[in-house]
Formats: sequence, structure tokens, C-alpha cells
Amino acid sequence: MGGHRHASVEPCRARVRPGSHGATRLGLAGLVAASLLLAACGGVMTPAATFDPDYEVRWYESQNAAGPELDPKWDGNGWLYVADEVSQGVTVVDLATGEPVQFIRTEGGVPHHPYITKDQRWVLVTIRYGDWVAAIDTDNGNKVRRIDLPKSADGKPAGPLHMGLTPDGRYALVTLNGSGAVAVLDATDPKLLRVVEVGKKPRDVVVTPDSKKAYVSLQADTRVAVLDLETWKVEHITRTDTDYGSGSGSGLGMSADGKYVAVANTLDDEVIIIDTATDRIVHRVGNVPKPVNVEFLGKTHVISTGNRSDGSFSFIDADKGQLIRTVKTGGGANIAYYGPDGNVWVNHNGAQHISVLDFETFEVIKEIPVVQNPHWIYFSPDGKTAYVTNWGANSISIIDVEKMERVKNVTVGLNPNGLALKSNVPPDVIARWQENKDQAKEVVAKAARLVMPEPRSEAEALFFQKCTICHDVGRIIRNNARGDQWDAIVEKMRGNGAPIDDQEAKIIAEYLKTDQHRSLTIKTELQIEQPLDPAKGYEDDAAVQ
Repeated sequence: MGGHRHASVEPCRARVRPGSHGATRLGLAGLVAASLLLAACGGVMTPAATFDPDYEVRWYESQNAAGPELDPKWDGNGWLYVADEVSQGVTVVDLATGEPVQFIRTEGGVPHHPYITKDQRWVLVTIRYGDWVAAIDTDNGNKVRRIDLPKSADGKPAGPLHMGLTPDGRYALVTLNGSGAVAVLDATDPKLLRVVEVGKKPRDVVVTPDSKKAYVSLQADTRVAVLDLETWKVEHITRTDTDYGSGSGSGLGMSADGKYVAVANTLDDEVIIIDTATDRIVHRVGNVPKPVNVEFLGKTHVISTGNRSDGSFSFIDADKGQLIRTVKTGGGANIAYYGPDGNVWVNHNGAQHISVLDFETFEVIKEIPVVQNPHWIYFSPDGKTAYVTNWGANSISIIDVEKMERVKNVTVGLNPNGLALKSNVPPDVIARWQENKDQAKEVVAKAARLVMPEPRSEAEALFFQKCTICHDVGRIIRNNARGDQWDAIVEKMRGNGAPIDDQEAKIIAEYLKTDQHRSLTIKTELQIEQPLDPAKGYEDDAAVQ
């Protein structure tokens, strides 16, 4: 078992690559030809390259899998920024020791996804359900600059959700799920430049390789928004006739070469493929069971979709517009990544493992145990290590990519979601912060312990037990659902991996219909012992070291 084995020939630089979706299998004749080529080049074959040739970091994407650079000689030093949703903060993990060295507080919303800028100066964190983005200055003690965003027309929070950066490093585009717009930030010196209306409930945003055009998926709209990054004008492509008014799925991804954009028509069990040269839909691929997240695998034109409702991933040939295969891998199937080893690495919102699939056959070749609800996979600059967030717990798992084995778990805040990695921290700064790891671990531990009120009923006790596994209670309290709408929401959570049986689902839904949960106040030990006033901003007091 394991990934494909590659060999490169120097100085001819020819590559023998068995079985690629971008090339024909070699066969006997091909092997003979390769041998002759080796002889012509002196008969010397160098060791296998660190990275599969189809692997690419694409640090600027909404669901990125690695930092802004590939570095086969990376020394293992740096900081990993982990967004802890329930703890309302960001844990900074020292990679050399595998220990937290800082906890950065971002109260006033839920820290959702962190992104690192091209120069690795800033980590930008979307504060979901809030009205701001946290810009963490990685060169200045991780102090936080608060970038305020305008509320929606009806006074609701802007709700920054996902982000896409322009490959040239100039802009960060933030989808404002609550206000139907995209916020344009200066990514070199973070500040709000403009807000552009795009449609209802924008979710994902991708940018073409030339940094001139962006595509935005809309969860509660029948269209895809196309944003010109020079004129800031918006056009739309109609993707479906189905009513998406309540909002659903609608993930989006772009091929590495910028040729295609793919969008999940979740309610239609369909993926559409758009040709970016014409902005026309060239393929509609059906029989994809409720797709949510959509990704192109590495530099290929193979699309993957995470189908949370039935725990499967589907794989699609974008050139032909054909479904290749759907594979069940685990509850709450979420995001598939093309790994540096040439395999497909997938995570699950409702399982205790990640799966590794062979790229040629899409068969599962390894299940790697983690902790609970692995939500994100992120690869190190040298491609040797994978970091996995345990969204249903308070840890990340560190994985040896070559051995496909878990090395250790690192304690962070509650419900870690996204990751970002800074690989260029000065050695003296790393050494100084490593000295404070004991204090940081104590702070992180307090941020990871919720102080729960005494349950007022058996139904409320069950609600506490089951509904805080994947996210904070605040997320449920902020939901505007009423009455029977909770039945569908509870069923959706079960599809995402929540461990709730039929009877428990009924009890929890009935409890939520009473609106008793809206009177709850739940905080962490850190929030109680050291209260922060979010209105004061975070330049001076957010970083606890």
C-alpha cells in the first residue's frame, strides 16, 4: 500500500510515472523506452522526488490544504495557527515541539477559517456570525487587528464565512454569508477596501490564476456570481431552476490552471462545470448524492465532492463531464485533498478516522485513526507531515504522510476547524516562545473547558451531550429556526455525523421547538476568569502568551 512511486532522471529530467489521469499507463513498451532513456542519460536514476508532480499547495483557495510554499528542505520549525470555534480563539502550535505556545482570543463571533497571506506576514481569520475579520500580525507578537465589516441591510451580522486570496497576493476576498456581499480586503496591510453585493448567502470564492476574475457560489440563490477584480462589476451565471431560497451546500472549486469552475447543486444531486473562457456551463453531472464541498485534485481536471449526507465522495472527469466513481468512506464526508504523495486524502465530519485513497482506482488503501470528526487536512511545506483538526474534540492529529500513521495528538481549543502555517518564524523568536509553552498550555486548557449550567430537564441534558460535539451552543442559539423547522435541522446534523438515534433526534427537536435553549449562557473557564470586552478591539489584549 502507499502512493505512486516516481523517479526523475537528471540531467534529462524525464519522469517515469505509472498510471496518471494526465498520462497514459506505460506498459511493457513504455518501460523499455524508459530504460533506453536512462541509458542515454548515463544510466543514473535519482531518488524519488519529495512531491508528486500533480501536487500543488494553492494557499489562496477557500479550502486550502497547505501554506504558501513548497520546501523539500524545510527544517520543521514554524507555527501552526488553529481556529478553535467553541473556545473563540486561535491556538498557535510550535511545530518543532508539537506544543501550543499561545492562545489568541477572538471573542465576538466564531473563528472559522484562517488564511495566511502570500508573504506569510498576516493570518486572516473569518469570524463567523460576527461583523469582523481578525488580522493576526505574525511578525509583531501575533497582535490582532480588527477589520470591521458592515451589517446587512436589515441589521443582521455580516457573517464572514470563507475567504479566497488573489494569487498575486494583493487582495483577500471574504464571503459575507449574512449580508449577501463580498468584502475586499488589502492583503498586504489588512484593511477593508470595498464591499460588493453578489447575491444571497455567498459561500465559497475562487480566483483565476491571473488574479483578474473571481467566482462566488451562492447558497440561497440559483446563480453563480462572477466578479471582475479590475472594474468590480458583477455578472451572474444561472446554475439551476431549483428553489435554493433557504440555503444549502453549494460548494465551489476551480482547476489549478483556471480553465474550469465546478459548483455543487446540492439539492439537485448535481455538479455543474463552467468554462471560464466563456462563462458558460459546459457539463452537468448528475447522480452525485447531495454534494457539498467541491475540489479539483491537485493540477488535474478531476473533481472531488464531499457528500455529507451519505458519507461518500464522488469523483468526476471535468473534461468529459462524466462521473468516475462514488466511494463511501465515513460519516459526514467533507473535503478531499490531493496529497504530496499522489494519493487522495479525505476527512469526515462524523467519523474517527481520515481515509487515504489511491488516485488511480479511488479505492481506500488506508484508514488512519484520529480523535473525532476530522474536519481539515493540512500538509507541511516538505510534504512529509499532515495536520488534521479534530472538530469534535479539542486536538489536532499529526500524521506521518509516508507511513500513513498518526504520530501524536496536540491539545488545542475546543472544536478546531481550519489551519494555517507560518514557516518563516525567526529562530530566536521560536526559542523565546518555546520557553513559555507551560503557561500557554494552561491557558489553552482553560479555553477548552466549558462551564455548563445545570440542565433544567432530561431533554436539555441530552441537548448538551449531543449538540456540543461539533460546534458551540451559540451557533444553535443564533439560528433563527422556529417550530417544525428544527426537525429538518436535526436530521441534517445527523447526516453530518452527529451521533443521534431516532428517539434522541425527536427529543432534541422537541426541546429546540420550545426555544428554551435561547436563554442559555455558556462560557469557557478562560472567558469567566479573564473577561474581554470585544468592543474595545484586540490590538493590545487579545494575545495571551
